[in-house]
Amino acid sequence: MVLPTRAQRRFSVVVAQDGDGDYNGSTVSTINAAIASVDGTGGGEIIVTAGTYDADAALTNTTKNNVTLRGTGNSTKIKIPDSTTDNFNMFNVTGVSNFKILDIEFDGNHQNNTNDGHGLYLNQITGLTIQNCTIKNNRWAGIHVLESTDVKIIGNTITDSDENSGIVAGYDSQDVIISNNFVSTLPGANGNGIFIISDATDVGENARIAINDNVIYDVYDTCIEVGHSGTGNKQVTISGNVCVSDGLNGILLRRTDDCTVTGNYVYNGSGQCIICNAESTGRSNLVITGNNCVGDTGNQNRVIQISDYSNLTVSNNQLTNGNGFRYSSAVARDNISISDNTVVQPDEYGIYVDATLGLTNLKINRNTISPGSAGDYGGIYVFGDAGSIINRYECNDNIVNGFTLAGIDLRFATNGTCNGNTSVGNTLQGITFNTVTYSTIMGNNASTNDDDGIELTSSTHINVSSNTVNGITGAWADGIKVNSTCNNINVNNNNVSECGYYGILIASDFFTCNGNVCMNNGHNNTAAGIKIDDNCTNGTVIGNTCHDDQGTKTQNYGVQISGTATDRIMVTNNMLFENSTGGLNGTGGANGLTQDNITS
Repeated sequence: MVLPTRAQRRFSVVVAQDGDGDYNGSTVSTINAAIASVDGTGGGEIIVTAGTYDADAALTNTTKNNVTLRGTGNSTKIKIPDSTTDNFNMFNVTGVSNFKILDIEFDGNHQNNTNDGHGLYLNQITGLTIQNCTIKNNRWAGIHVLESTDVKIIGNTITDSDENSGIVAGYDSQDVIISNNFVSTLPGANGNGIFIISDATDVGENARIAINDNVIYDVYDTCIEVGHSGTGNKQVTISGNVCVSDGLNGILLRRTDDCTVTGNYVYNGSGQCIICNAESTGRSNLVITGNNCVGDTGNQNRVIQISDYSNLTVSNNQLTNGNGFRYSSAVARDNISISDNTVVQPDEYGIYVDATLGLTNLKINRNTISPGSAGDYGGIYVFGDAGSIINRYECNDNIVNGFTLAGIDLRFATNGTCNGNTSVGNTLQGITFNTVTYSTIMGNNASTNDDDGIELTSSTHINVSSNTVNGITGAWADGIKVNSTCNNINVNNNNVSECGYYGILIASDFFTCNGNVCMNNGHNNTAAGIKIDDNCTNGTVIGNTCHDDQGTKTQNYGVQISGTATDRIMVTNNMLFENSTGGLNGTGGANGLTQDNITS
């Protein structure tokens, strides 16, 4: 019978500097000897007592499974000595299972030596825990984990990785938890706080990654980056983190499917707060919700920017300064929902959607956007293209005010609704449609804008109904304007008052203008409550009420119809009274019908 050795019989092995340990000494060679002494299968716990252990070479474990290396907190220090010229990682671990590193300080001391290595470098591990350690002053990454599964990096402090990231994990890693770590002071050009890495040579994806409740501060590049190139990542959760930096990005996702970014606080003084780029690889299922993102006023960087995703939900985020939210795609995408967000003080736009290559099922609902300079785009700016229109959209119940351009600007879209919005106090239009078809503009408040309340250009089959437009201030600005390039437009049951020029101006064929109330318009240039202009044909003006109850009247006619070719218009049952000049000016044309109107 072969008896087990003393080290094999004992679960715990003690390393000390005072002579009371199983292994005694003040260098890492003593700790390596203790690791080598435990059983290769059964493993054991190596307890490293207080003291500073000189790392004149790397700690190593390449054969021992089920091993725990435990210190006593920051009083157990492993430190690369001054003036070291060799290049090595402080701890190399490869090809083992169930390995733990607990309660130890690792000090690379790069300020006083030329060592060019990582702190902890671990590869092909199954079952890895690094917890309550301090890893600092390394030339490269503090913690670097590759091709590993069941990884837990919890409660560590990683600071001052001079030329690289705080925590790196990836290259076909699965089931990784990175939580409650503090990562700071990464000044190098590759300085990411937490980096889930992949590259073009990967044969597998990183999967089931959780990055939760970390604090990342003062990094040169990105606080949290997931993906780089190659196959990509899936099933990623990024939640509850605090990311504060003047670097390139707060949170950056690349080539990542099935990802949730939730409840993070992100401040970035010079770049984007959250940026997600599928890089034309067909990624989907991304949820960004409940984040508080603060950019820097005047730098015009996007607070949240998403590219090339389908099945996207962006909801309940607070976006402050910079530019609010931007979506774009290099190929046709579908199922984009942007809802219940608050955008404050954007530099150029609140919500910007570039769908020039096609988009189906777009929802922009219940967002609040105010106020900003918006020098280029406005509050909500959504556009497709003549060859790739947006199909099936909603833009409902948003609140937009105080923009230099239009509050809501929608172009090249079909089969949608723009309902229940409040778009007020903007320098240009409250709501403007250009090349939009088969849609409704209903129940909106488009008041107190400097330009038209609601304007349609090159649009067909639009129902404009039950809107409120009041106090349009521009000298030539109308409450509701339908330009001559439109047709099949219904303008019904709206309440339009106190506009700078016409209450309702229609210059298109095939229209209805029924049941509207137009009061006290022409405030800056005397004009009619309803103007049918530019030789329109095939329309109805029925059941409208147009009057002026001001002491000094500005609305000259209730309804005015002009153009020598105007024809086939029915003008009937309108209440047109107390206007400054008259009730009705003009007729429905030779083949029209003008009757049963009450005028005074």
